Amino acid sequence: MGRQITRALAAVLCTSVLSLAVLLGATSPAGAQGPQAITIDSNLTVKVRPYSPIYKVQPFASVVLLTGGNGVLNLNAAGDIRDSQGNFLIRSARRFLNARLNVAMLDSEPAFAAPNGLTNQRLTQAHADHLAQVIAAVRIQWPGKPVWLVGTSNGTLSAFNAAARLTGAALPSGIALTSIVTKSDPAGETGHVLGTNPSLASITVPTLVMGHEKDTCFVTPPSEVVNVYNGLTSLPVAKKKSTMIKGGQPNIAVTACGAFHHHGYNGVEQEAVTAIANFIRNQSSPKEPPPFKKPLDAPLDKNVK
Repeated sequence: MGRQITRALAAVLCTSVLSLAVLLGATSPAGAQGPQAITIDSNLTVKVRPYSPIYKVQPFASVVLLTGGNGVLNLNAAGDIRDSQGNFLIRSARRFLNARLNVAMLDSEPAFAAPNGLTNQRLTQAHADHLAQVIAAVRIQWPGKPVWLVGTSNGTLSAFNAAARLTGAALPSGIALTSIVTKSDPAGETGHVLGTNPSLASITVPTLVMGHEKDTCFVTPPSEVVNVYNGLTSLPVAKKKSTMIKGGQPNIAVTACGAFHHHGYNGVEQEAVTAIANFIRNQSSPKEPPPFKKPLDAPLDKNVK
């Protein structure tokens, strides 16, 4: 009889401990987790993706990745990306995670569906207001973390526009512009970041501008990066930086504006992501420690590249 009571008490105690563990796990803040990746559609539907960094690290900020082209990711019901998988930012998602950054990947659909997507919509007030909602959603997903907009090619128009138009709490913590659109495409996106209203001078958040020295895409000439930097007249030197990436090898089967050409940092993805992550880290308050050369913890998956 005594043994039965002991077993019963042990079973109740075990159940209570498990219930408490589940409860604590369910209520643990996002900040206690490692870097996460999500996709977000234009309805602000969030799907957590099964990506993880190679090493056990803690995130210090979150980035919203804004692709080029028409901005269409063509997400399925599970949040899987079916278009633009080769985009520089999308294919570098795990590199951002490894750099201790949460990653949100934004789809223009269903509001702005293929084939046009966000073409000639990126420089509008409505688009900036939508990105303010995205930023708010990301802040809810990962409380207490700075939220940065990172755009490449046409995505730079979106990040620039949001930083130039939004105010107060709606603003991102900063922006990073890579392969910046500074020329019009008469057959596609006619807008660019130079000579627009509001202008670069309206930007008040930390800004990184980046190009590849051998980018030959006609709308993103690297020679204009310095003009973009100089246009950020409201920012002190400590809050802005210009970076030129070198090296890599373009795929000869793609056009100069393709994701696997110098335009998309093919072969130097890590250098580009590191430059972005370091700028975000250096703008953090309090200052984040420099990235470690060797992992501080055991690998989560030694087979992940």
